[in-house]
Amino acid sequence: MKADQLNYEGDSEKDDDKDYEAGSEGKDAQFNEVPIIDEEDDEEHVEVDEELEPDQVMIAKLVKGQPFKRMVDSVIRFNIGLIFNSKEHMREIFKDYAIQEGIEFTIMKKDKVRQTYKCAINGCGWRAHASCMIDGVTFMLKTLSDQHDYHRVYNNKKTKVKWIASKFKKLVKSNPGIKVKVIGDLLRESFKVSVDIRRLYRVNNRALKELAKDHAQCFGYLRRTFIGVDGCHLKGPFGGVLLSTVFLDANSGIFSLAVCICEKETQDN
Repeated sequence: MKADQLNYEGDSEKDDDKDYEAGSEGKDAQFNEVPIIDEEDDEEHVEVDEELEPDQVMIAKLVKGQPFKRMVDSVIRFNIGLIFNSKEHMREIFKDYAIQEGIEFTIMKKDKVRQTYKCAINGCGWRAHASCMIDGVTFMLKTLSDQHDYHRVYNNKKTKVKWIASKFKKLVKSNPGIKVKVIGDLLRESFKVSVDIRRLYRVNNRALKELAKDHAQCFGYLRRTFIGVDGCHLKGPFGGVLLSTVFLDANSGIFSLAVCICEKETQDN
């Protein structure tokens, strides 16, 4: 793969520490360029734009990048200028990319304004660096060297139980009795990753527990049983009180459960 490097100051490996300062200066420069208008000036010399642009549109113009999107076949491809929604989103995407390409990387820098990833193998040139944009939330990929010269890692440490369960949750939901061996074969075929049998059992149990939580949440949306108790006084030669218990059926109709005729409406009755 061809290595791409961003050739401007502040984005090389030696100048990664300047991202915060450069970002702050750029942010101040944007605000310093805005002219200050005195409210006491004559109206003839003041031009006011009545249709001001929203903050998101202004930020989009200042951040000339490309939002990250997965390919149709779910393959992840990186290029300089990609924008991630947040640092958590960026870590999730890079974890999927590491498993996809069989790379084990270490996070060199992971503060609020910088994210730097490097291959864990000494001598490998794979490296990616991103810094926070002026909005303080999104991150832009500014340095990328995607040349990985070493062999593929099949037992990747990034394949945690939580990650595998998230990928096979729908499969377990549609087939709760699936065998862990089938999950292992699909994991090896789809992601080229091999894990031990104990981890696969933990993956299956975790997916089943999440499925049980979904059932519990769905139970809360069911129709709650409504039972009403009422009584009316009977007028005639015998008198008394008619007590009845009713509830709503599936067609929202009134259905009688029990009927009782007593002398008085008391607690004993």
